Amino acid sequence: MPLLNVAFSYPVLYRLVADGKRNAAFAPMLFWAFCMGIVGVVAVLHFPERGANSIIYGRTYQAEMFQWIRTGIGTESDPWRFLPQHLLHFAIFAVLSLLTASIVSLLMGAVLMNYMNFYAASVIQASHNNPAAILMAWHVWAIVRVASFVMLGVILGEPGICRLSGRDYDYEGARPYFWLALTGLVVDIALKTLLAPWWSDTLRKLIA
Repeated sequence: MPLLNVAFSYPVLYRLVADGKRNAAFAPMLFWAFCMGIVGVVAVLHFPERGANSIIYGRTYQAEMFQWIRTGIGTESDPWRFLPQHLLHFAIFAVLSLLTASIVSLLMGAVLMNYMNFYAASVIQASHNNPAAILMAWHVWAIVRVASFVMLGVILGEPGICRLSGRDYDYEGARPYFWLALTGLVVDIALKTLLAPWWSDTLRKLIA
């Protein structure tokens, strides 16, 4: 599934960046992530068993998150537990982007998004399609994180794409976007720290 996800997006990223149109690459890549989120959740809602069998780490992540919803206790509400995980994901994503011109890092991002979609669809199902649960199934901080990682994928993949396409790399032009993406990751951590306890409590009421 991640291979199919990336097959739609990477050629667009490569062509735009290779043509020197980095700024034009952000919108279609963000749109790709948005479509993955919507289509992924809807697909799992209609075909839950197929989703469970085809989405890497889907069932495990769903179980972890529902435990957090039921008890309010878990990695999601504990910065000392989720910060190392976030830093590890960032480090792996950054290295893979630089080494593989972002193709492998986008595969990693697709895996992460797919199991988040599986969890979000499970929340909607458990809430009997409650409108509030539909809005909250994808956590707001996770949306910020996805947007930041998409931006990083464009920026950190650019040096490799430039090497492959024979184009000069514009470091100065890319630097502001890199800092913007890092700021998004900091906002993600801040929102998660502040909102996660309330989020689990609210979801628990909606699902119950």
